[in-house]
This record gives sequence, C-alpha cells and structure tokens, in this order.
Amino acid sequence: SPGESTISRLWDLSIWRRHQRISRYARHLYKWPQSKTAQQIAPVCLVVAVWACLVHELRSRYFPGLSAPIAPLTLVSSAVALLLTLRTNQSLGRLQEARLAWGRFVLHSREAAGLMMCYASEASGDLFCRHVCLLGWSLKAKLREEDDKDAVALVLPPDDAARVLEARKRPVALLRGARRIVASEAAAGRLDAQAHLALIDQLFRLNTQIGVCERLMASPVPPTITRHTSRVLLTWLASVPLGLVCMDLGMPVVVVATLATSYVMVGIDQIGVELEQPFQLLPMNSLSAALMRDVVDERYHGARCIL
Repeated sequence: SPGESTISRLWDLSIWRRHQRISRYARHLYKWPQSKTAQQIAPVCLVVAVWACLVHELRSRYFPGLSAPIAPLTLVSSAVALLLTLRTNQSLGRLQEARLAWGRFVLHSREAAGLMMCYASEASGDLFCRHVCLLGWSLKAKLREEDDKDAVALVLPPDDAARVLEARKRPVALLRGARRIVASEAAAGRLDAQAHLALIDQLFRLNTQIGVCERLMASPVPPTITRHTSRVLLTWLASVPLGLVCMDLGMPVVVVATLATSYVMVGIDQIGVELEQPFQLLPMNSLSAALMRDVVDERYHGARCIL
C-alpha cells in the first residue's frame, strides 16, 4: 500500500520503529483499500462471490432438498493450505536468496575496490573502480530489462565502454574488464602476489553472485506446482458455497463467508506469485547506489600501501 513499509526500499531505524508500533493494526486497516494485493485479487473474489449468490439462488428455487456434507470440504482445506504454504515458502526462499546475493555483491565490490586502491597504481585503481561501480547498475538493468548505455558511456573511457556495450552480458563484461586491469598490473610487477590472488578471488565471488541472480531469473518455482495449486484452490472455493447453503444459511451469510475465504486463500497465493520473482521487489536502485558510493569511498579515501 502507498505509504506503507515495503521491502522495495532499504530500511533505517525510523522505518523499523514505525513498522513495530502497535498502531500498525489501525494503519493497516485504514490503508486496506489501497492494498495492491487486494486490488489484484479483487476480480477473482468477486467472481467467487457471484458464484455463491448463484448457488444459493439455484438451491432455493430448484433444489431445496439438496444436501452436501461439509466434512469433505474440511478435509480438502488442509491439503489446500499445505499447497499454499509450500508454494509461499519456496517463493520466500527465492526472495531471501536474491537479497543475500545482492548483499554479497555490494560487499565483494567494496572489498575488491579497497584491495585495488591499496596495492595497485592509482591510475589502474581508478579504472578498476569505474568498472566495479557500474556492476550494480548493469546487473539491475539486465534483471529488469532496462537500458544502462548512458551510465556505461558516462563512467568508462570510450574504448572500454564500447567493449562493454557490445557484450552479450554487460555485468560479466565489466568483470572481464576489471580482471584485465588486474592482470596488467600483475604483469607489470606493480601488484603483490597475495593481493593479486585476493583480487581474483573477489572477482570470482562477484561473478558467482551474478550467476545466482541469473539462475533465479531463469528458473522459477516449477510451474506444475503453480498450476496445480490454482486448480485445486479454485475448485475448493467453488465448493465452499455448496457446503454453506446446505447448512440453510441466508444468502448474505453465504456470500460474505465465501468472499472472506476467497480473499484469504487467493491473497496468500498471490503473495507467493509476487515473491517468486524477487527482482521486481528488491530495492536494487538503492543497492546499486550503495555499491557505487562504497566503491567511490574506497577510490578517494582508501588506504595506500603499495609495496
């Protein structure tokens, strides 16, 4: 909901305090109509409510003696809940893995820049940091199908920018350029052997996090689980009014009970679907900016200890 706490930004203490206040219950209820999840699942809930009205009307007019046991619905509800829990847990695991990968991405970028500025020549360190500080923006652009041409052209020298822009995977091309700078420093004897190995290790770790993000983007939760969950959930929701009308409840009660049940269950399923693609939720703009600031700090304020 607009104005609510969200995972799509980096949190500070003020956001945490607001998030933990007991007044959150009143705030969440007040902003309920603005909930994106509620807006997205509203069509499904309305269709289920209309179906409940139809079922009640048909039984009242044409099948007054129809009786259906409620026990099967209760038994199936446990299986539906298990499916939703399984799917949501898998999606939440993907979100956590993506956030962990980006956290490591920022950490290893900062460490690599610090090592390079500490042990290599200043000119090579500057060019190295230019490549590294673009990694976050380039990976974000790849994961969200955005354009990073202007950023690359602005930060890198023309020849290096041309090589990166021509590459199929620009984040990997940036790492390739950084690795080339490290190799040239080592070949010229201006880089300590241990520092050389440490830098290669940091670049490998950065490449690993890029691979994690590519895997999460290319491999969703098995669609069979999603399809089966949707089919079972809709079938169960369509059966809920049948069980309620056989308890001789009035139409308002049947409709409200069915609508509330569909809101809860379909809402959980929708949250799982949203979490499955973590890169549309993560604050990658803020993370990319944080990575760049850390690298710039190392460039201009890092220790110089060339041997």
